[in-house]
Amino acid sequence: MANIVIILSYILFVFFVYKLLKSNNLLVLLPVYYLFTVTYVLTGVFYLDYAKDTPFNMYELVSEKAILKSSYYYILASLLFYLGCSLFKQNKIETFLSRSRQLDIPYQKLIVFICFLTFIIFVSSYGFEPLLHREGYISQYHDRNKIGLIVFYIIAPISFVLIPFLRRRITKYIVYTILFMMLMSSSSRFLVMLPFLYIVGSYLRYGYFKLFTSLFHLMIVVFGLIFVLQIRYYTYQGLIPNINSFFSKGIDPDYLFTGLNYAFSFSLMGTAYVIENIPFDFNGFLIGINPMPSRYLNISYMLQVQEMLPTAPISAISLLSQSGVVLTSLFYFLSAYIFSFIFSRMKGETPLYYVVAGLFIIFMLFSIQYNIRGLTRFLYISIFIFLMHKFVFKYKFVFRR
Repeated sequence: MANIVIILSYILFVFFVYKLLKSNNLLVLLPVYYLFTVTYVLTGVFYLDYAKDTPFNMYELVSEKAILKSSYYYILASLLFYLGCSLFKQNKIETFLSRSRQLDIPYQKLIVFICFLTFIIFVSSYGFEPLLHREGYISQYHDRNKIGLIVFYIIAPISFVLIPFLRRRITKYIVYTILFMMLMSSSSRFLVMLPFLYIVGSYLRYGYFKLFTSLFHLMIVVFGLIFVLQIRYYTYQGLIPNINSFFSKGIDPDYLFTGLNYAFSFSLMGTAYVIENIPFDFNGFLIGINPMPSRYLNISYMLQVQEMLPTAPISAISLLSQSGVVLTSLFYFLSAYIFSFIFSRMKGETPLYYVVAGLFIIFMLFSIQYNIRGLTRFLYISIFIFLMHKFVFKYKFVFRR
C-alpha cells in the first residue's frame, strides 16, 4: 500500500507542477506544496531514513499506517483545492505575464512606509533590548506584546512581497537588509519568509522567475533555516550574539535535514499523531473558524482541545484531517474558490491584488503548521481587503459620475 501511495504522490506532484506552469494559476502552488510534503516524507520514511529524525521524536509516537492515512488527507486537500480554483472560469487568473510586460507600483513612498511600519511594529512588540542581546531563545526578563506580534505577522508578508517593486536599487537593498537583520535578531524560522516572499514578489512584478534572483534567495532560505536552527539553543542570542556566532562558528550543514524535517516531517507526522490519538472537538473547530475577535470567544477552551503537545498546537490540516473527509473537502474547496474569486476581481485593478497574493502564500505555508484560527485570519483579511477595495472603487465611480 505504501508503494502505491508514494507512486500516486509523485504522479500528482508532477501533474500539479505541470498545471502550475501551464495554467498561470498562482493558487496551484498549494497542491504542489502539499504533494512535495507527502513525497518528501514518505520517501524518507519507507525508502530512506532521513525523514524519521523529527522534533519531539514524533516518528516514534505514530504508526506507519497513520502516516499513510495523513498522506491521504494531504492528497485529498490538494485535489479539492485544485478543484475549487479550477471551477471558477469567468476570469482567468493570470500571474505569469509576458516578459514584455512588467508591473509597476507608482506608490513608492507607500511601499517604504509599509516596510518601515513593519519594522517599528516588530521592534516595539518584541523589545529593542532583547533583539540586540538576550539570554535564551525567548528572554525571561522581557515581556513581548503578543497583539503587536500578531499584527506584525499579518502585515509582514505584505511588505516582503512589495520590496521587489521598489524602483531604486539602493532603497531596495537597504530595506531588505534592515528587515533581514531584524528577523535574524529574533532567531525565528520566520526569517526564511523574507527571501521566499521576495522571490514571489519578483515573480509578480516581472512575470517570470529571474534565475539569479531566485537561486540567490533560495540559498538564503536554505542557509537561513540552517542558521536559526543551529543557534536556537545557544545561551546568548540577539543581533550581536548571532552575528558573532555566524562569523566564529559558521553554518553547520548537518542542520539542513533538521530544518526540512521540522517543516515537513513534523507536519505530516503531527497530523498522523492527531488522527491516532486526539478526538475531534466540533465546538473548538467552530471557535477556530469564527471571525469574531478573540475576546468575544472562549479561546482558552479552543487552545485546550486543540493542543497536540505542550508546546505544539494542532495544525489546521491536522484538525481538518481529524474531523474527516467532509470538513476537509469543504474547507479546501471553499478556500480555493474564495481566493480564486478575489484574485479574478482584483487583478489589474489595484496593487492590493499583490497584498492578497502575499496573504495566500502565507496561508499556504502556515496551513500545515499553524492552528486553524491563525490560518483563517489570512483568509478573512483577504476577504476584508477585497470588500474594502470594491467599496472604495464603487464610491469613486459614483462620485465621479
